[in-house]
Amino acid sequence: VLRAAGGGHVALLDFLLGAGADAALAANNGATPLGAAITARRLPVVERLLQANVPVNQPIQDGMSPLMLAAALGDAV
Repeated sequence: VLRAAGGGHVALLDFLLGAGADAALAANNGATPLGAAITARRLPVVERLLQANVPVNQPIQDGMSPLMLAAALGDAV
């Protein structure tokens, strides 16, 4: 899920989520699918993950929240 999110692969993400994959599962380094999608600026993936009810306050890399990361990248509205 992490690689699909960071790569912008919405169809693959939909397949994985439909098969029961955990959309919020963090890697050992703390990276999350939502964080990867925000970092890669993959808006369709971010929207899909939000529709899948991923926790929006789950800390990602360096303890930042997804909103903090988006703001740091200049993408928060």
